[in-house]
Amino acid sequence: MNMVKFHTEKEYGAKSEITGWVVDFYPYYSDGKKTDFKPISDAISLPSELIQVPFIFADDEMNLKLDMKIRAGFIGLTQSKEDYTLKPELGWIISYENPNKNKSE
Repeated sequence: MNMVKFHTEKEYGAKSEITGWVVDFYPYYSDGKKTDFKPISDAISLPSELIQVPFIFADDEMNLKLDMKIRAGFIGLTQSKEDYTLKPELGWIISYENPNKNKSE
């Protein structure tokens, strides 16, 4: 049983799709429609593994307000060295994007 298979028309003669038990982690597309756990042909339509919520960090004493985001969700997998089982890893991060920073830097 394969966790993930990505088939492309060029390699397999079939349309591009994702199969394997990983599709069970995606019961819905990002528009709310059910996937019915069938092969996924449009990975772009899947919801993100991470959610993000914007917030404002405010420090009144320093007269400071920063636009920030907290991101949380599925960040990867770890594998047991003993029995090779996979464990989903969840995590979170808080980020700040400086709106004045040159994006090419």
